[in-house]
Amino acid sequence: NEVLTSNKSNGRRLKLQIMVLPPGLKFSIHAHPNIEFELTLYGTLREFRFLTFRMPASDLRQIDDNDETSPIGPDIAATCFFEEQQVPAGETLINEIGS
Repeated sequence: NEVLTSNKSNGRRLKLQIMVLPPGLKFSIHAHPNIEFELTLYGTLREFRFLTFRMPASDLRQIDDNDETSPIGPDIAATCFFEEQQVPAGETLINEIGS
């Protein structure tokens, strides 16, 4: 409902980002501070998802030096279990808040 009434998710304004990623690029472990809708236009996105992990939405925010809210990521041990997902061109992926 928040997205439909305010164009926000977890208090954060939604925006469109277009990224061109080189093959083999890896992102650091992170949690999503708001919903994320991903559409692969070319190639295949490979995602490694932490199984059963959800960080509470309230824990994903911190106040920085400028009194602005900025997202923070999870503290995950190296022994956690992950699953690999592949999102080929034309397919979508939705990440929930805290995933």
